[in-house]
Amino acid sequence: MEDNSSGKAAWVEADAATVFFILDTQFGDQLLSLPSASPVWLVASALNTPIVREFRANTQTMGTQEVTTFTYLPTGDLASFFESMLITIYEHHGPMSRKNGYSALIVIGLPITPVIEEILANDNLEISRITENGFVAKRLD
Repeated sequence: MEDNSSGKAAWVEADAATVFFILDTQFGDQLLSLPSASPVWLVASALNTPIVREFRANTQTMGTQEVTTFTYLPTGDLASFFESMLITIYEHHGPMSRKNGYSALIVIGLPITPVIEEILANDNLEISRITENGFVAKRLD
C-alpha cells in the first residue's frame, strides 16, 4: 500500500471508472475541482447541498458529471453505513449498470480502520493508497 499525504494527488488519476465517495460535510467548492468524468457520491450538508444545487443549475460547469447526494445521520454505526453505501454504489456503477463497472473508489472524509478494510475486502476492493483524509481502493477483479 502506497502512502500519500495529499488526497488530491489521487484525484489526478481518476477517470470514468473511478467513483468518489465523500463523507466530508465541508467539501463544498472542492467539488468543482474533481475530474468531470468521475461519478461523485457526496454527503448532504449545509455547505455541500447549495454547491450541488448551483453545480447542477450551471450545465457549463457540470458537463456530464454525475453527482448524487445522500444523507448520513452520525447517530448510527459508520462502518455499517459505509457497507450499505458500497452496495448502492455497486448497483449504480458496477458491471450490471456500466460496461466493466468501476475499478477504483476514492473515499474522502472516512478514516481507514480494520473494519472498513474488511468491508472493502468483502466487496473485492483493496486499499492502494491512504490519504490525509481518506483512502483509495482498487477493485481486484
